[in-house]
Amino acid sequence: RYMEYKQKDKTGNKKLWSDTTVNSHYQRIRAFFNWLSYKVELFPSNVLGRLIFKKNSRAITIFNSEEINKIKNFIDQNKYVEEWKWFVEMLVVMIETGLQVEILCLLKIKNIVLKDKSLCVDVVKNGKTNKIIFPLSKYCWKIISSLILNKNNTLRTDKKLIFHNRYYRKS
Repeated sequence: RYMEYKQKDKTGNKKLWSDTTVNSHYQRIRAFFNWLSYKVELFPSNVLGRLIFKKNSRAITIFNSEEINKIKNFIDQNKYVEEWKWFVEMLVVMIETGLQVEILCLLKIKNIVLKDKSLCVDVVKNGKTNKIIFPLSKYCWKIISSLILNKNNTLRTDKKLIFHNRYYRKS
């Protein structure tokens, strides 16, 4: 009831509690009661374990058409500018694959499937490793080809990472 009260009654200048705030406080209180049941012999266990609280679903924001056009314009204007070239290369791959920056920075030349012009990535989820293949568009392939191919169109062997320290901005 206290949690419901904090969500409905605005006291003073404090704002109402969100579902996330209620869940956060509930987790702390539940942890305390579980600790008590562990430390005090006669205290019942899992007293609060059956309470149900509304979970707040995260809204996923997507780009609108205007924002997409701004990104495309930025890429087109800066893909050959030395200051931004390294970023544009990474941005295009990230947009096409949806990979996180941490994974993107660690992509290796051996992740490239030359025959299919695709990217094969091992993704760990819930302790299981899955191979995911991302086919790359002609546009993306053209942007990153200088990073991964020799002049005779074979995969480079002189480096391991695709974005080999290129994601560090030079001052």
